[in-house]
Amino acid sequence: MLRKIVSLIAIFSICAVGVAATSIERNPNKRKGAGAPFQIRRGKKWGYMDKTGKVIIEPQFDAEGDFFHGLAPVLKGKKWGYINEKGQESIPFRFDYALDFTGEVAPVLVGRKWGYIDLDGRWVVAPKFQAAGEMFEGSARVLFWNRIRCERSKVYTNKNAPPYLYVLPDVIMSLTTGCNPVNGRYGILDKTGRLVMQLHLDLIEDFSEGLAAFYKGNKVGYIDLQGNVVIAPKFEYGGRFSEGLAQAELDGKWAT
Repeated sequence: MLRKIVSLIAIFSICAVGVAATSIERNPNKRKGAGAPFQIRRGKKWGYMDKTGKVIIEPQFDAEGDFFHGLAPVLKGKKWGYINEKGQESIPFRFDYALDFTGEVAPVLVGRKWGYIDLDGRWVVAPKFQAAGEMFEGSARVLFWNRIRCERSKVYTNKNAPPYLYVLPDVIMSLTTGCNPVNGRYGILDKTGRLVMQLHLDLIEDFSEGLAAFYKGNKVGYIDLQGNVVIAPKFEYGGRFSEGLAQAELDGKWAT
């Protein structure tokens, strides 16, 4: 339910014994580091095929993610778990939501709290955050909030908010739900589960080339993987770094 919608781009005919002729493939541009199997859909169920179009995991899941470190998150009924590249259950279906193993740990939701598990399904960080992100360059964003305000001044606490609000806020969430955390605080978690930056920033973006944009009030700066401020917050906008450069807006003027 929480996974971002990915455009369906092609319909393929798959010739295999016992396989319906028509399946739908997701965008074949895999995420960086993801394994080769591609998602396919038959009816309302999802499975996986290889690059040749051969079905290697029969469509049987209600939702799915990419393979990282040989594991992919899948939804069966109302619970998420992880399967290996043979389609076998590797980590039991016991989570209310689960994200990809972009690092050697993955964020999972239990009830209304997020934590992190390792490749064996053991807790690295017990569930305690209202939102948690996947690992990028060995670091992940986490978010804590006590209250979240929605349209018409409706305010929920972190104990009674609707389940779909327990995600990292973005423009899509704000536009579709009209909800935003009240005084939410972000921190940075490393792959061992240690908070390298405590929960005190207004907003953090994902890391790119070892740096992440962060907001303090209405200004944007950059921090490194250890949570050190590398560029003090002074910009109205700051983009992600690519090839050593990032777009930024200062005093109404843009530069890279």
